[in-house]
Amino acid sequence: MTIRLCAASILTLWVAQGSLFAAGPFQPIAAQDAEPSNGYVRPVFQDQDGAYGFENDDDKTGVPWAPSPPPEAARLSGPGPLASEPFLARLLGGDWQLTLQSGTSMLTRWSAGPGEHSFRSETRGFGGGGEPWRSLRVLYRDPQSQDVRLFGLSSYAQGVSEGTIEFDGETAEGQYVLHQERNVHRNMGLRWSIGEPEEFRSILLETEDSGEVLTLGEWSSTRVPTSTQAAGHALKEAPGPSAQLAVFEPFLGQTYGAACQRSDEQPFQVRSTLEFVPYADYVRVQTFAHSQDSDPVLLVDAYVYHHTGNDVLQCLALSAWGGIHAGAVSVLKDGAIQLDLKCTGAGGAIPHIVRFDRHEGGMLRHRTWTAGDSGRTLVLDLEHHEVAPK
Repeated sequence: MTIRLCAASILTLWVAQGSLFAAGPFQPIAAQDAEPSNGYVRPVFQDQDGAYGFENDDDKTGVPWAPSPPPEAARLSGPGPLASEPFLARLLGGDWQLTLQSGTSMLTRWSAGPGEHSFRSETRGFGGGGEPWRSLRVLYRDPQSQDVRLFGLSSYAQGVSEGTIEFDGETAEGQYVLHQERNVHRNMGLRWSIGEPEEFRSILLETEDSGEVLTLGEWSSTRVPTSTQAAGHALKEAPGPSAQLAVFEPFLGQTYGAACQRSDEQPFQVRSTLEFVPYADYVRVQTFAHSQDSDPVLLVDAYVYHHTGNDVLQCLALSAWGGIHAGAVSVLKDGAIQLDLKCTGAGGAIPHIVRFDRHEGGMLRHRTWTAGDSGRTLVLDLEHHEVAPK
């Protein structure tokens, strides 16, 4: 008998001192004195459909995996279904420059996420009044509904966008709810198209309570070589993390590493970085697998942010196997970080509880439990150490 689950979370190292407000209902996991085992504490199998799961004691057909399937597994799984979407393929390469009537500009860069199961755009520059502008947009396919989800963060009114998008050749249409400061919730829409020569057109819509659909704006961007600057006013020193994210500040800009090994494979290193994006106010975490005879493989892209709509610190993480990890982030009284996540894959959704504890010397202990009717099962116990302190 087996238990299916999505790819195990290596979300990486979030640890902090101090406290935050509680983020949703959860039962804190108590710290334990046992030493980390640096790997799965329960055997894991991969079935014919490519789904991962844990063996029961009476099932000996699987093989023990390291904290996540090794880099080779990510390569062999092939790109995700979004990789074959022509519209997204045309967005890659260079920057898309939008110049406003005021003379200020914004640059948007698109890139593929882990395993090409997701795509993201990051926009930087200046608004029409010269104010600094940052925004994030992530597109990923829900492994169960097969809908393409749209997620976004913006420096304007600390916007959080959640919805869906559909593609049709060289056009795309999306609908989403936009949560903003002061308990504002707006029903928005977008229409995108790509024309020649290298022109990206965007229309922003809003549906009022009456059902009337308003066009809020139309913009046209052109592809330019990759750049580092956008036209605008001179920037003052960028702000640091908000009060909700300040707990992560001591660890931003650092790289942490963990050694992983399967019993029948060469060892490999997992390395994770934490980066803060000002104005849009989120922490981006990336986890890579490094091995001796291959290039680094991006395993996980994760975003920690304050959800303006529900006043909760949240995490969205996307894996190289197409798994979606989403849920609340809390800082416990003992300073540990706990994530209460719903991990969704093709085989279903399983609750996970992830805890990070800080030990002497800067070591972070990372443990993951699955949660079900029969209780919690410890499935991952791993050490992370500083590789490149800031």
